[in-house]
Amino acid sequence: MTVDAPSPPDAAPRADVVTIWYQSTESLGPDDLAAMDALLSEEEQVRAARFVFDRDRRDFTAAHALLRRALSHEDATDPRAWRFDVGSHGKPSVVADQAGSPPLVFNVSHTHGLVACAVARGTNLGVDVERTGRVVSASAIWSRYFAPSEVAMLNAIGEGLSARPFIELWTLKESYIKAVGTGLAHGLSSFAFAFDGPHGMRFLPPPDTTAADWQFLLVEPLAESRLAVAVARGAPPKTWRFVVHDVSPEPRTAMRLRASDALPST
Repeated sequence: MTVDAPSPPDAAPRADVVTIWYQSTESLGPDDLAAMDALLSEEEQVRAARFVFDRDRRDFTAAHALLRRALSHEDATDPRAWRFDVGSHGKPSVVADQAGSPPLVFNVSHTHGLVACAVARGTNLGVDVERTGRVVSASAIWSRYFAPSEVAMLNAIGEGLSARPFIELWTLKESYIKAVGTGLAHGLSSFAFAFDGPHGMRFLPPPDTTAADWQFLLVEPLAESRLAVAVARGAPPKTWRFVVHDVSPEPRTAMRLRASDALPST
């Protein structure tokens, strides 16, 4: 396989687009990983080497190589040349002299066998990916950490059928926390999501914001996985268009599950 991202349908980046890239990592071989590792900075290579387990090292390397290629799709910069700052709460960003105007922003996530990143301009965004396999003590987690309305919804579904809805809520919540970029200053119980019908969702925000300030997307990128994106609408508010790309060896079309009020383009 090639590590270069394919050209998407859009010939040039647009100011109202969030581009989401994801990749399955299970079938990556030594040559693939060596090519990806060559794109990373020395600091990223050192961080990758610290992982004890091969699969964790693989996913970290793949995620950060994917991010660098995604950024280079938005700007004619060599993937190896990107430099990053880290905010006070640990959220990374492109250094000011490379970010441009509106500034290029990103977020990255990885779980076992799946990596993803989201890229846009002039906003705040977050992305999270999770596996939907067996969840141990899910009810104990949601009862302790989720908002009362979410607890009621999951309790009504029941322990035996609630693993996927639980993971979907968790993934959405993580995407919002990462977009805000203040860590757990917003407790997971201070905001909530409600699922409307087969594909809709509503955001029940914390006191310092409104539902209209944010837009969300939830998709199934691979079987038994979930990917969520949160993006701030900005001022004046805009409706973002989501463009989703799978750069796996055997790509598939991500299945749209829920969106707050906008459809993704694939």
